[in-house]
Amino acid sequence: MPFRPTTAAALRRAAIAAPLATLMLGGCTASNLLTTSKFYNPASATATPVLFDRNYTIVGQGSVEKAGVGGAAYFTAMSGSYAAAYGGVINGSNVGDLMTSGQAVYSADYEVEVVSGLEIAYDTLQGVAGSDSGNIILTADFDAATLTGEDGSLRVDGTISGEDVTGNVVYAGVEGQLEGLVGQSGTVGAFHGNDARMVYAGGFAATRP
Repeated sequence: MPFRPTTAAALRRAAIAAPLATLMLGGCTASNLLTTSKFYNPASATATPVLFDRNYTIVGQGSVEKAGVGGAAYFTAMSGSYAAAYGGVINGSNVGDLMTSGQAVYSADYEVEVVSGLEIAYDTLQGVAGSDSGNIILTADFDAATLTGEDGSLRVDGTISGEDVTGNVVYAGVEGQLEGLVGQSGTVGAFHGNDARMVYAGGFAATRP
């Protein structure tokens, strides 16, 4: 199902195509299409990803940051019949002192890069690239060890252990994984997900009022 931004802050949407890698033999059908998404460790918001060989094309790339706490970086890429999305908390992010009880509410900015409608046609991997952004209210319940929130197409369902956050997200109906940090000063997180025809990665960042 093609990606359709549901928030007014959606940034862009554009058709993309990538020729199949020369190492692939014979005809290629939709059954050869593979998608993946993973975490990575960005050194900075602007660092060029080095996970891929030169055959990969970076389709979308971005970051979301807040002064004093850090943030997340993310990108989508395509090569041959492969589409991938990666997200990660930027090295050095620091959310402040550990909180062990009570609740905290964070108004977080989030951004997402997505490639949807993926298919192979005429020996070309095709899809629709888009960016989405918005603001999500995240509630940290340190007694229940949860970090949760929802806005538009994004839902966050995290589990807190110390300052670390892990768990799940759902974006545009596709489930994904979450990692991040939460503390006295703020919260930052990165997430990614994929299904048979879509990949996405993004992040959020907030300082505590």
